[in-house]
Amino acid sequence: RQRGEAGYGFSDIEEEDEEYAPRDRRRSAEERGEPRSRGRAVEALEVGTKSSLVYQRLMKLLTKKGRQKVSRYIAEGAKFLRMAPRTVFVRMSRWDESRDKILAMLAEGGEEAPDLLDADTNPLQWGSPLLRDAGLAGDPPGICVLSDELFDSVTTQEASQGIICIFAVPKQRGTDWATGNRVIVLDAVKDSRNLGVIMRTMEAFGAKTLILSKGSTDVYNPKVVRCSMGAVVRGGLQVLLAEDSNELRDLLKGYQIFSTDMNGEVSTADLLAHLTGKDAFIFGNEATGVSADLKGLARKRLRIPIADQVESLNVGVSVGIVLHAVAAR
Repeated sequence: RQRGEAGYGFSDIEEEDEEYAPRDRRRSAEERGEPRSRGRAVEALEVGTKSSLVYQRLMKLLTKKGRQKVSRYIAEGAKFLRMAPRTVFVRMSRWDESRDKILAMLAEGGEEAPDLLDADTNPLQWGSPLLRDAGLAGDPPGICVLSDELFDSVTTQEASQGIICIFAVPKQRGTDWATGNRVIVLDAVKDSRNLGVIMRTMEAFGAKTLILSKGSTDVYNPKVVRCSMGAVVRGGLQVLLAEDSNELRDLLKGYQIFSTDMNGEVSTADLLAHLTGKDAFIFGNEATGVSADLKGLARKRLRIPIADQVESLNVGVSVGIVLHAVAAR
Protein backbone atom coordinates (compact mmCIF):
# COMPACT_ATOMS: atom_id res chain seq x y z
CA ARG A 1 0.00 0.00 0.00
CA GLN A 2 1.44 3.36 -1.00
CA ARG A 3 1.05 6.19 1.46
CA GLY A 4 2.78 8.78 3.52
CA GLU A 5 3.23 8.12 7.24
CA ALA A 6 -0.01 6.91 8.79
CA GLY A 7 -2.11 9.53 10.47
CA TYR A 8 -0.45 12.59 8.95
CA GLY A 9 -2.46 15.42 7.51
CA PHE A 10 -0.64 17.81 5.23
CA SER A 11 -0.96 20.65 7.69
CA ASP A 12 2.03 18.85 9.26
CA ILE A 13 4.18 19.49 6.16
CA GLU A 14 5.47 22.84 4.98
CA GLU A 15 3.05 23.82 2.23
CA GLU A 16 4.38 23.40 -1.31
CA ASP A 17 7.99 22.93 -0.15
CA GLU A 18 9.31 19.46 -0.86
CA GLU A 19 12.56 20.17 0.97
CA TYR A 20 10.67 20.05 4.27
CA ALA A 21 9.04 16.68 3.59
CA PRO A 22 10.82 13.76 5.33
CA ARG A 23 13.01 11.77 2.97
CA ASP A 24 11.19 8.46 3.54
CA ARG A 25 7.93 10.17 2.55
CA ARG A 26 9.39 11.52 -0.65
CA ARG A 27 10.73 8.18 -1.86
CA SER A 28 9.11 7.36 -5.18
CA ALA A 29 7.11 4.22 -5.74
CA GLU A 30 9.78 3.20 -8.23
CA GLU A 31 12.45 3.30 -5.50
CA ARG A 32 10.23 1.11 -3.32
CA GLY A 33 9.76 -1.39 -6.13
CA GLU A 34 6.07 -0.57 -6.58
CA PRO A 35 4.04 -0.23 -9.81
CA ARG A 36 4.16 2.67 -12.23
CA SER A 37 1.21 4.37 -13.93
CA ARG A 38 1.33 6.02 -17.39
CA GLY A 39 5.08 5.73 -17.41
CA ARG A 40 5.64 7.38 -14.05
CA ALA A 41 6.03 5.93 -10.56
CA VAL A 42 2.79 5.89 -8.60
CA GLU A 43 2.50 8.08 -5.50
CA ALA A 44 -0.42 7.59 -3.13
CA LEU A 45 -0.76 9.67 0.01
CA GLU A 46 -2.93 9.07 3.03
CA VAL A 47 -4.96 11.82 4.68
CA GLY A 48 -6.80 11.11 7.90
CA THR A 49 -7.46 14.47 9.53
CA LYS A 50 -9.74 17.39 8.76
CA SER A 51 -6.90 19.79 9.49
CA SER A 52 -5.18 18.64 6.30
CA LEU A 53 -4.86 21.32 3.62
CA VAL A 54 -5.58 18.66 1.02
CA TYR A 55 -8.91 17.78 2.63
CA GLN A 56 -9.86 21.41 3.13
CA ARG A 57 -9.17 22.27 -0.50
CA LEU A 58 -11.11 19.25 -1.69
CA MET A 59 -14.11 20.34 0.38
CA LYS A 60 -14.05 23.75 -1.30
CA LEU A 61 -14.76 22.07 -4.64
CA LEU A 62 -18.23 21.26 -3.34
CA THR A 63 -19.10 24.96 -3.73
CA LYS A 64 -19.51 26.93 -6.94
CA LYS A 65 -17.22 29.66 -5.65
CA GLY A 66 -14.52 27.15 -4.78
CA ARG A 67 -14.72 25.53 -8.21
CA GLN A 68 -14.52 28.86 -9.99
CA LYS A 69 -11.51 29.95 -7.95
CA VAL A 70 -9.27 27.02 -8.94
CA SER A 71 -10.98 25.90 -12.19
CA ARG A 72 -11.45 22.33 -10.97
CA TYR A 73 -14.51 20.18 -10.34
CA ILE A 74 -15.44 16.81 -8.84
CA ALA A 75 -16.57 13.75 -10.80
CA GLU A 76 -17.48 10.87 -8.52
CA GLY A 77 -17.41 7.25 -9.64
CA ALA A 78 -15.06 4.62 -11.05
CA LYS A 79 -16.16 5.42 -14.61
CA PHE A 80 -14.19 8.65 -14.54
CA LEU A 81 -10.85 6.90 -13.89
CA ARG A 82 -10.60 6.21 -17.64
CA MET A 83 -11.16 9.86 -18.54
CA ALA A 84 -7.72 11.28 -17.62
CA PRO A 85 -8.45 12.94 -14.26
CA ARG A 86 -5.98 15.46 -12.82
CA THR A 87 -6.18 14.07 -9.28
CA VAL A 88 -7.87 11.01 -7.72
CA PHE A 89 -9.16 10.58 -4.16
CA VAL A 90 -9.95 7.06 -2.97
CA ARG A 91 -11.76 5.80 0.13
CA MET A 92 -9.23 3.85 2.19
CA SER A 93 -11.26 0.62 2.35
CA ARG A 94 -11.79 0.77 -1.44
CA TRP A 95 -8.05 1.34 -1.97
CA ASP A 96 -7.20 -1.67 0.19
CA GLU A 97 -9.63 -3.85 -1.77
CA SER A 98 -9.12 -2.56 -5.32
CA ARG A 99 -5.77 -0.79 -5.56
CA ASP A 100 -4.51 -2.74 -8.56
CA LYS A 101 -7.80 -2.38 -10.44
CA ILE A 102 -7.88 1.38 -9.84
CA LEU A 103 -4.33 1.78 -11.15
CA ALA A 104 -5.14 -0.42 -14.15
CA MET A 105 -8.18 1.71 -15.06
CA LEU A 106 -6.10 4.89 -14.80
CA ALA A 107 -3.40 3.42 -17.03
CA GLU A 108 -5.95 2.03 -19.50
CA GLY A 109 -7.77 5.30 -20.18
CA GLY A 110 -9.74 5.23 -23.41
CA GLU A 111 -12.62 7.57 -22.56
CA GLU A 112 -10.74 10.86 -22.52
CA ALA A 113 -12.20 13.93 -24.18
CA PRO A 114 -10.20 14.29 -27.44
CA ASP A 115 -10.40 18.10 -27.46
CA LEU A 116 -9.07 18.30 -23.91
CA LEU A 117 -6.23 15.76 -24.09
CA ASP A 118 -3.73 18.36 -25.27
CA ALA A 119 -5.18 21.27 -23.31
CA ASP A 120 -3.00 22.67 -20.55
CA THR A 121 -4.64 24.60 -17.73
CA ASN A 122 -3.60 26.54 -14.67
CA PRO A 123 -1.81 24.49 -11.98
CA LEU A 124 -3.47 23.61 -8.68
CA GLN A 125 -1.49 23.44 -5.45
CA TRP A 126 -3.07 20.96 -3.06
CA GLY A 127 -0.83 21.81 -0.15
CA SER A 128 1.53 18.84 -0.39
CA PRO A 129 4.63 18.26 -2.51
CA LEU A 130 3.40 14.72 -3.21
CA LEU A 131 0.03 15.75 -4.60
CA ARG A 132 0.59 18.29 -7.33
CA ASP A 133 -1.41 19.18 -10.40
CA ALA A 134 0.87 21.12 -12.72
CA GLY A 135 -1.98 21.68 -15.18
CA LEU A 136 -0.09 19.96 -17.99
CA ALA A 137 -2.02 17.75 -20.39
CA GLY A 138 -0.91 14.13 -20.26
CA ASP A 139 0.53 14.27 -16.76
CA PRO A 140 -0.44 11.24 -14.65
CA PRO A 141 -2.82 12.06 -11.79
CA GLY A 142 -1.85 12.37 -8.16
CA ILE A 143 -3.52 9.84 -5.87
CA CYS A 144 -4.70 10.54 -2.34
CA VAL A 145 -6.19 7.94 0.00
CA LEU A 146 -8.73 9.43 2.40
CA SER A 147 -9.80 7.72 5.59
CA ASP A 148 -13.30 6.27 5.27
CA GLU A 149 -14.65 8.94 7.62
CA LEU A 150 -13.15 11.82 5.63
CA PHE A 151 -14.24 10.39 2.30
CA ASP A 152 -17.80 9.95 3.55
CA SER A 153 -17.88 13.62 4.55
CA VAL A 154 -17.04 14.63 0.96
CA THR A 155 -19.15 12.25 -1.13
CA THR A 156 -22.48 13.44 -2.52
CA GLN A 157 -23.61 9.90 -3.38
CA GLU A 158 -25.83 7.68 -1.24
CA ALA A 159 -24.06 4.53 -2.45
CA SER A 160 -20.59 5.83 -3.30
CA GLN A 161 -18.08 3.72 -5.22
CA GLY A 162 -15.33 5.26 -3.10
CA ILE A 163 -13.63 7.16 -5.92
CA ILE A 164 -13.55 10.92 -6.58
CA CYS A 165 -11.81 12.26 -9.69
CA ILE A 166 -10.81 15.88 -10.16
CA PHE A 167 -10.94 17.51 -13.60
CA ALA A 168 -10.05 20.95 -14.90
CA VAL A 169 -12.83 23.27 -15.99
CA PRO A 170 -12.16 23.72 -19.73
CA LYS A 171 -11.45 27.13 -21.11
CA GLN A 172 -14.26 28.59 -23.18
CA ARG A 173 -13.99 27.26 -26.71
CA GLY A 174 -15.91 27.97 -29.90
CA THR A 175 -18.33 30.84 -30.35
CA ASP A 176 -20.24 33.07 -27.98
CA TRP A 177 -23.53 32.21 -29.63
CA ALA A 178 -25.57 29.07 -30.22
CA THR A 179 -24.41 26.53 -32.81
CA GLY A 180 -25.85 23.33 -34.25
CA ASN A 181 -29.27 22.56 -35.64
CA ARG A 182 -30.97 22.14 -32.25
CA VAL A 183 -30.53 24.13 -29.03
CA ILE A 184 -31.90 23.46 -25.56
CA VAL A 185 -32.70 26.42 -23.30
CA LEU A 186 -33.38 25.82 -19.60
CA ASP A 187 -35.22 28.50 -17.67
CA ALA A 188 -34.26 28.43 -13.95
CA VAL A 189 -33.90 24.66 -13.75
CA LYS A 190 -32.36 24.12 -10.31
CA ASP A 191 -32.46 20.36 -9.81
CA SER A 192 -28.94 18.97 -10.27
CA ARG A 193 -30.07 15.50 -11.29
CA ASN A 194 -32.39 16.88 -13.95
CA LEU A 195 -29.65 19.01 -15.45
CA GLY A 196 -27.23 16.08 -15.54
CA VAL A 197 -29.80 13.84 -17.23
CA ILE A 198 -30.58 16.58 -19.77
CA MET A 199 -26.90 16.94 -20.70
CA ARG A 200 -26.61 13.17 -21.10
CA THR A 201 -29.72 13.16 -23.30
CA MET A 202 -28.43 16.05 -25.41
CA GLU A 203 -25.19 14.22 -26.05
CA ALA A 204 -27.12 11.08 -27.04
CA PHE A 205 -29.26 12.95 -29.60
CA GLY A 206 -26.59 15.25 -30.99
CA ALA A 207 -27.83 18.57 -29.57
CA LYS A 208 -24.70 20.73 -29.33
CA THR A 209 -25.71 23.87 -27.41
CA LEU A 210 -27.23 24.25 -23.95
CA ILE A 211 -28.25 27.72 -22.75
CA LEU A 212 -28.96 28.30 -19.07
CA SER A 213 -30.94 31.26 -17.78
CA LYS A 214 -30.02 33.13 -14.64
CA GLY A 215 -30.79 31.03 -11.57
CA SER A 216 -30.06 27.66 -13.15
CA THR A 217 -27.82 25.09 -11.49
CA ASP A 218 -24.05 25.12 -12.09
CA VAL A 219 -23.12 22.45 -14.64
CA TYR A 220 -20.04 21.55 -12.56
CA ASN A 221 -22.07 20.71 -9.48
CA PRO A 222 -20.95 17.17 -8.46
CA LYS A 223 -24.45 15.75 -8.82
CA VAL A 224 -24.83 17.24 -12.30
CA VAL A 225 -21.49 15.77 -13.36
CA ARG A 226 -22.39 12.34 -11.99
CA CYS A 227 -25.86 12.23 -13.57
CA SER A 228 -24.51 13.38 -16.94
CA MET A 229 -22.55 10.08 -17.10
CA GLY A 230 -19.52 11.67 -18.69
CA ALA A 231 -21.19 14.32 -20.86
CA VAL A 232 -19.77 17.15 -18.73
CA VAL A 233 -16.25 15.67 -18.66
CA ARG A 234 -16.15 14.91 -22.39
CA GLY A 235 -16.89 18.57 -23.01
CA GLY A 236 -18.79 18.07 -26.26
CA LEU A 237 -21.62 20.40 -25.27
CA GLN A 238 -21.37 24.14 -25.64
CA VAL A 239 -22.80 25.71 -22.47
CA LEU A 240 -23.83 29.36 -22.60
CA LEU A 241 -25.40 31.61 -19.97
CA ALA A 242 -28.14 34.16 -20.61
CA GLU A 243 -28.71 36.81 -17.97
CA ASP A 244 -32.02 37.95 -19.43
CA SER A 245 -34.33 37.66 -22.44
CA ASN A 246 -32.38 40.24 -24.46
CA GLU A 247 -29.17 38.28 -24.08
CA LEU A 248 -30.98 35.05 -24.96
CA ARG A 249 -32.36 36.67 -28.12
CA ASP A 250 -28.84 37.61 -29.18
CA LEU A 251 -27.54 34.09 -28.53
CA LEU A 252 -30.32 32.60 -30.65
CA LYS A 253 -30.11 34.82 -33.72
CA GLY A 254 -31.13 32.81 -36.78
CA TYR A 255 -33.03 30.19 -34.77
CA GLN A 256 -36.73 29.45 -34.70
CA ILE A 257 -37.70 29.41 -31.02
CA PHE A 258 -40.24 27.06 -29.46
CA SER A 259 -41.50 27.47 -25.90
CA THR A 260 -42.87 24.34 -24.25
CA ASP A 261 -46.44 24.88 -23.06
CA MET A 262 -49.17 22.45 -22.01
CA ASN A 263 -51.59 24.42 -24.21
CA GLY A 264 -49.23 24.86 -27.16
CA GLU A 265 -50.60 24.86 -30.69
CA VAL A 266 -47.87 22.53 -32.01
CA SER A 267 -47.81 18.93 -30.80
CA THR A 268 -44.63 16.84 -30.65
CA ALA A 269 -46.50 14.39 -32.90
CA ASP A 270 -46.48 17.04 -35.64
CA LEU A 271 -43.16 18.68 -34.78
CA LEU A 272 -41.23 17.52 -37.85
CA ALA A 273 -43.43 19.59 -40.14
CA HIS A 274 -42.54 22.77 -38.21
CA LEU A 275 -38.75 22.41 -38.03
CA THR A 276 -36.44 24.71 -39.98
CA GLY A 277 -33.13 22.95 -39.33
CA LYS A 278 -32.10 25.61 -36.79
CA ASP A 279 -34.48 25.28 -33.88
CA ALA A 280 -34.30 26.16 -30.18
CA PHE A 281 -36.55 24.75 -27.45
CA ILE A 282 -37.17 26.52 -24.13
CA PHE A 283 -38.05 24.40 -21.08
CA GLY A 284 -39.04 25.72 -17.65
CA ASN A 285 -38.91 24.01 -14.28
CA GLU A 286 -41.85 21.87 -13.17
CA ALA A 287 -43.08 24.35 -10.57
CA THR A 288 -43.36 27.52 -12.64
CA GLY A 289 -42.82 26.56 -16.27
CA VAL A 290 -41.27 28.99 -18.75
CA SER A 291 -41.19 32.59 -17.52
CA ALA A 292 -43.27 35.22 -19.34
CA ASP A 293 -40.29 37.16 -20.70
CA LEU A 294 -38.76 34.07 -22.30
CA LYS A 295 -42.13 32.95 -23.64
CA GLY A 296 -42.26 36.29 -25.43
CA LEU A 297 -39.26 35.28 -27.55
CA ALA A 298 -40.93 32.14 -28.89
CA ARG A 299 -42.40 32.00 -32.35
CA LYS A 300 -44.33 28.82 -31.56
CA ARG A 301 -45.58 26.99 -28.48
CA LEU A 302 -44.85 23.27 -28.25
CA ARG A 303 -47.12 20.79 -26.49
CA ILE A 304 -46.29 17.25 -25.33
CA PRO A 305 -49.59 15.30 -25.30
CA ILE A 306 -50.15 13.50 -21.97
CA ALA A 307 -53.08 11.89 -20.18
CA ASP A 308 -55.59 14.31 -18.66
CA GLN A 309 -55.02 13.07 -15.12
CA VAL A 310 -51.27 13.81 -15.29
CA GLU A 311 -50.44 17.37 -14.32
CA SER A 312 -46.94 17.67 -15.79
CA LEU A 313 -43.79 15.83 -16.87
CA ASN A 314 -40.33 15.93 -15.37
CA VAL A 315 -38.25 18.45 -17.33
CA GLY A 316 -35.58 15.85 -18.10
CA VAL A 317 -38.23 13.54 -19.55
CA SER A 318 -39.69 16.42 -21.57
CA VAL A 319 -36.32 17.25 -23.13
CA GLY A 320 -35.86 13.60 -24.06
CA ILE A 321 -39.27 13.41 -25.74
CA VAL A 322 -38.67 16.55 -27.80
CA LEU A 323 -35.14 15.59 -28.85
CA HIS A 324 -36.31 12.12 -29.84
CA ALA A 325 -39.01 13.69 -31.99
CA VAL A 326 -36.49 16.05 -33.61
CA ALA A 327 -34.04 13.18 -34.23
CA ALA A 328 -36.56 11.57 -36.55
CA ARG A 329 -35.98 14.44 -39.02
